[in-house]
Order: sequence, then structure tokens, then C-alpha cells
Amino acid sequence: MYHRPIHSDDAPLLARIYADPRAMRWLSADGLPLSAAAIAQIVATNVTRWQTLGYGTWLFFDDHDTFAGYAGLKPTTIGGAGSIELLYGVVPDFWRQGMATMMVTTVLNYADTVLKLPRLVGYTLTSNTASQQVLLGNGFGYQGTVTHVDLPHFWYVRMRDH
Repeated sequence: MYHRPIHSDDAPLLARIYADPRAMRWLSADGLPLSAAAIAQIVATNVTRWQTLGYGTWLFFDDHDTFAGYAGLKPTTIGGAGSIELLYGVVPDFWRQGMATMMVTTVLNYADTVLKLPRLVGYTLTSNTASQQVLLGNGFGYQGTVTHVDLPHFWYVRMRDH
């Protein structure tokens, strides 16, 4: 597996997740796929994050150069002002193969060794047990329930070991 930062022409790759109803059940407020314009905006925002913040979203590929998913970091207000969120999404064809854990491990290593971030947050729908297990398995501790996009989410915090 290898990864790289998102590029401005990566919307067709991300559409393999964001336009797939199976994935969007877990990733969007209404459970519906995103439009091409919305996906293009996500790409543009992430390209800008890399340029301005030094972090953003990576795309991950298997050993056959097939796009498998994304993972990265972004600013959020969940967990308080100045929080940075771990985010990830996996192409449904790669579900239940440990892909999310591999991607998250890569991002956490970058957050710890390069950015030296003391704290990260993550959140997931209360019904998304697979994502909850990824967070718990990577050192995030359950903090409680929050409302995000008018839906209940569990939120988690991970403190960096010094």
C-alpha cells in the first residue's frame, strides 16, 4: 500500500466513496451520495489545507494501484476550538480488510512525528460500530455523545504519548 496527498484532479477517485450510497450511509448527514460539485469542493478544500496548514487528506492505494480510501486531518470545532480531527473513508470494495486501520496508523504517525500534535479528535455516527472500533483500536478514548449535522455522534480523543 502507498499514499500521497490529495491532488486537484482527484475528484473521480473520491467519487468512488462520496458517490457510493453504501459509503455515504456512514459519511453524510442524509445518507445520500454527494454531487460532483460537492466532491470537487472537498478536493479544493483539501488541496488548500495542504498548502496553508501542512496537513490534509491523503489518498491510499493498494499494491495494484487501486484507490482504496482516504485518511487525513482537518480543523474542527468538535472537542473545542482549535481541535484537529482524524478523518477517513474506505472504498466499499475494501471494507473489512483492515484498510481503515492501516490508513489511520499512517496519519497518526505523521501527526505524532512530523506535526507533533498533542491531541486529536474523532467522531462517528452512534450506529457505525466499525468506525468506533478503528478509533478505539488506535488509542482514542470515548468522550461522550455530541450532535453533529443534527445527528448523534460518539466522539473520541487521542492524546499523543510524549
